[in-house]
Amino acid sequence: MIFLFAALSFLLFDRGIAFVLQLAEKNFYATGRSVTMTNAPKGYYDALVMGTSRTREGLLPIHLHRFLGVRAFSTASMGCYPRYHYLAYRRFREENGPPRYIFYGMDYFTFDKETGPSHLAAMGVDVQATPSSEPPPRGLGRISILARRKPRNDRLFVDLINRVGMQLETGGVQDITPAGVSTYSGLNGRVPPGIQAEPPSWKKAPFTPYPGKEGAYLVKLLEEARRDRVRVFLVYLPDYINVYRTNFMQAEFLIQVSKLADRYPRVHFLDFNRPEIFPLEDPAMFVDGRYGSRISHLSALGALRFNRMLAEEVRRRLRRAPGLNR
Repeated sequence: MIFLFAALSFLLFDRGIAFVLQLAEKNFYATGRSVTMTNAPKGYYDALVMGTSRTREGLLPIHLHRFLGVRAFSTASMGCYPRYHYLAYRRFREENGPPRYIFYGMDYFTFDKETGPSHLAAMGVDVQATPSSEPPPRGLGRISILARRKPRNDRLFVDLINRVGMQLETGGVQDITPAGVSTYSGLNGRVPPGIQAEPPSWKKAPFTPYPGKEGAYLVKLLEEARRDRVRVFLVYLPDYINVYRTNFMQAEFLIQVSKLADRYPRVHFLDFNRPEIFPLEDPAMFVDGRYGSRISHLSALGALRFNRMLAEEVRRRLRRAPGLNR
């Protein structure tokens, strides 16, 4: 009798909490579906910045305006991968019209990652209707809905924390200059001394080749840009030397991205993740990047230096490129 009562109580608790979490998931991922992207007059922005958090912290609209004279809108953010940016470009084009330039931040792990549901929901994807790729339930998952849905629940909590953190960091708004671009100038700080030295042991990170999980969406984006006669710069931002050494298959990455860029006459691949070009060993240029990690972020000081270099290279490419004015 006690066993039956305990089993019934467990099932009621499991189903009740699972129902609440399913409802929370549905409401959370539905909140971004009607988001307006630019809130600016049509045709106002002539450049679009895309990428992950590396791009968000490193390739900054305020510097692009200062050094290149373009008004750029950034969709770069943590967890944003090619599928998200393909959808974001289509929405941006509807609201603003095609830009003249796209600056797309490439990462060593670009083809290894998958856009999360919160970002897809913001672009109008019904993530509740998307088929689940989770493996069949095993063990406790055959009985407990909570155990079966643990990956989805974990993802929900992470997305919720990320959204709250982003709102706290930005105050929920982006300050803009009179020219209409974000005034954000990057992260203050430098790489902490405690992670600068090489530890006794650490793991190198292999490269996932194209197309990986979402590489096909990057090609779709480039095809859309080709039809719209947009000039695209695939930009490999600098990584702190510890991360550069961790991502040991740099040659394979560069070959694949170069081949991708070579398919299109108006696409340029700009590689700044090279010790001979950018001071990758200078901890003042970055804010993080330990051995064994695949990612690091430029500091405000590093972003300023990088964007100045980027602008010089872009001007050089445009001088050589035919059809400068689209």
